[in-house]
Amino acid sequence: MNDRLSLEGLRCAAAVHRCGSFSGAARECGLTQPSVSAAVRRIEGFMGHPLFERSAQGVALTPFGEAVIGLIEDAAAAADRVAAASRKGKAAPVHLAIGASTLVPRSLIEGLRRAARAHPRLSTDSLALSEYDLLDLQFQLETGGIDAALLPAVLPATRYRKREIGSEAMRLVDSPGQPHSSAAPVTAAEASARTFVLMAPMCGLSVFTEAFFRSAGLPLKEHPDRAASYRELEDRVALGLGSAILPESKVTRQDLVGHDLVGPDGNPVVMRYRAYWRDDCPMAQLIEEITRSLGAE
Repeated sequence: MNDRLSLEGLRCAAAVHRCGSFSGAARECGLTQPSVSAAVRRIEGFMGHPLFERSAQGVALTPFGEAVIGLIEDAAAAADRVAAASRKGKAAPVHLAIGASTLVPRSLIEGLRRAARAHPRLSTDSLALSEYDLLDLQFQLETGGIDAALLPAVLPATRYRKREIGSEAMRLVDSPGQPHSSAAPVTAAEASARTFVLMAPMCGLSVFTEAFFRSAGLPLKEHPDRAASYRELEDRVALGLGSAILPESKVTRQDLVGHDLVGPDGNPVVMRYRAYWRDDCPMAQLIEEITRSLGAE
């Protein structure tokens, strides 16, 4: 069961009910149909019951969905009213709103804070920094809920301005009880012989892992159950359910065996992070200036 109620999921569920289909909801929300489906599944996971019955004829509310759809629509409408009030200046003004994936390391977040504090146009309380799931980040960036997003560089985002702000080494972690439990570097070919525990698709880590094996032309053997947090991912590795690929900053358990991960080109594998913002964002020049100190284009 998910432990976080997503506003984006509420909006998507309300739109599915209003439009009568996931495709119609995707058009209304300005998202892809898979994104809407994933957002609704997260809400259903949080509530512990399906909201919709899906069939070739369309979608219909389940009995549970009938009972709660009014509450969902009220919550989504209330969130939209709050956002509208903020845009009109009725809420406390925020000079720069930035959202970050939970995958982005704290060192980069703190570096951004320092760059913002040092900027002559910003005061200490001018920067609002929040963490979001990947779907929420994309929605907030597209709708203007945030000025910029800090994301792993794993998603196509060609219509946004972007700047690389940092990178970190990727580590392959094993349970100490596995046969391959020495700490020697692991190549892509050697990694493909393992079974991997993946994260739920909410931060970009599973996208990175899948793309790594796909680009190497190698199969990915995946454990059927996905982890909902980095801690749960490490715990499942410790139980011997499989291996995992994690950014160095997210490896916290000392009892796991960590390996340098080597790509098909013989170089260490790294995760790159970027700042993304809309070209028509009023704060575009300011974002350009404060991200310039964090990395090269």
